Amino acid sequence: MTATGPDFISLQVRDVERSAAFYEEHLGLTRQDGPPHAVVFATPPIAFAVRGPLPGVDLDAAPLGRGVGLWLLAPDAQAIHDALVAADVEIATPPVAGPSGRPFTFVAPDGHPVPLPAARAARRHRPRPGTRRRGARPPRGSRRPHGRHSWTSSSSWVLR
Repeated sequence: MTATGPDFISLQVRDVERSAAFYEEHLGLTRQDGPPHAVVFATPPIAFAVRGPLPGVDLDAAPLGRGVGLWLLAPDAQAIHDALVAADVEIATPPVAGPSGRPFTFVAPDGHPVPLPAARAARRHRPRPGTRRRGARPPRGSRRPHGRHSWTSSSSWVLR
């Protein structure tokens, strides 16, 4: 038996309505039906919610988010960054160019650090420098590699 991955993600917050309004106003999330102690947002395929603290949880006892990373996804992270800056929302790390666009981290109303990368565009295979190019054939007498790599006639050695 195996688990298939996250099914529901929630942040425990001090003021559910204040946090819910933040995610609606600044990130454009939409509420969906949920329990009375939480606000659940329609964020397919995995629902996201803000909720009151669980019994025994003291949100003032330690830094929030220690050891947990919650990354939200946005088609235009830079536009959201600019809007958050204009609204005086704390930015923990500014946008930096990387493999997922220009991600940045903002601080939610209760102090949760939330990274926001850009939605990843469909990636196409790009041969590494010095590898064979499209349409190339393997050298005469070469053998097909074993393991995760294979030879294709339309590209170079690729991962399967």
